[in-house]
Amino acid sequence: MKEVSIKKARNAGKFTINYVHAALNREAYSAEIFIEFQEALRVCTLAAQLEEQGACQVNIMTFKNNDGNESASNALLRVWTTVEKTGHEYTAGVPSKDLWGKAKTKQDAEKQQKSDNEKNEAKLNEGVRQSLAAMGDRVADVGGKVEHIDRKVDTMEGKIDNVQQGMCAIIPDYQKLLKETTEKLIHKTKEVDRIEYRMGLMTREINKRDELIAGLTTDNENLSVKTKQYEREIEHYKSLETAKWIIETERELKRARA
Repeated sequence: MKEVSIKKARNAGKFTINYVHAALNREAYSAEIFIEFQEALRVCTLAAQLEEQGACQVNIMTFKNNDGNESASNALLRVWTTVEKTGHEYTAGVPSKDLWGKAKTKQDAEKQQKSDNEKNEAKLNEGVRQSLAAMGDRVADVGGKVEHIDRKVDTMEGKIDNVQQGMCAIIPDYQKLLKETTEKLIHKTKEVDRIEYRMGLMTREINKRDELIAGLTTDNENLSVKTKQYEREIEHYKSLETAKWIIETERELKRARA
């Protein structure tokens, strides 16, 4: 994976990236990337430049402000978990101390929970093993009795053959049902992927609209300030014209009296 680089507008340099951690899935040609920027930037700018650098179907999730790194640590922990599954990763930079600490605490809690579950499962398996061992001892005790029921077992052979034939007839039906269910599951998974991609596009368009509205609002506010300034200048100009007219009128009256 090449270095992530996001340029600023008007050749003003690049956005500073504090930390990057990516989980790479080489089989699916996909990646989950956590990026911590030093400056704020627009979602549409980030998506557009990632696509220019070769990314496809980009979905961006931002984090809540002033939530104590709760949402950001969850996202970083997801990347760590994915790395454990795929075995491929890319890192660069150093994360903030609070973010790293919160994500590490959550990771330790998950590992402890997993360890507790494994211990409980081991205890359950040991209990099952001991129960089976006890049952084996009981079976050995009744070994002599089993010899006396050999004749009854012989009379049941015909019935067992009928059961086997019934099972052979049922198994293909279950195999067919399993195949159909698997195909439906694959189809549903593809539909979910398409919906997520469309939702990503819709989210990007909504963000563009919000940014445009914010820009128009700022322009309107600037225009309102300039309009009020022009109105004050016009009123001042009118006052000057009125004072000038009064002075000229007084002069004319004085001349007429002279």
